[in-house]
Amino acid sequence: MELYTDILPTWLFKLCAAELSPFLSHLYSRSFVDGAVPLSYKAAYMTPLLKKPDLDPSDARSYRPISNLSVVSKLLERLVAKRMLSYLTSSGLMPSLQSAYRVHHSTETAVLRTFCRLWIVEISPLWHSWICRRLLTPSIIRHCFVG
Repeated sequence: MELYTDILPTWLFKLCAAELSPFLSHLYSRSFVDGAVPLSYKAAYMTPLLKKPDLDPSDARSYRPISNLSVVSKLLERLVAKRMLSYLTSSGLMPSLQSAYRVHHSTETAVLRTFCRLWIVEISPLWHSWICRRLLTPSIIRHCFVG
């Protein structure tokens, strides 16, 4: 079940994107110039959602609130995030280990980076010493070094 709590449903917004874009462009530009987000963009549409199907629907504690922002405010949020990320990246202010909000970075890359560092610092020396103990037996050492 899809709830349309926004004044402008997403499907309609996409359908009318070409007609709406000049007006939205002006609104968003104004927001950037003023350095403020209109109060109407901060209003969320609240929808109560039953936590589990077997809970009592007449009990208010059986619900959790779902808040949704309007499509227009979500677009402004994306524009701000894109501009901020672009500025931080081009200015060298984005930490190199930052994975969130970056293209081709995810929790997978963060976990992989952590694993590789752990392997190099902690596991690799142990693995190396184990291999050396197994391979460099007294007979091999005599054969290699004694002549």
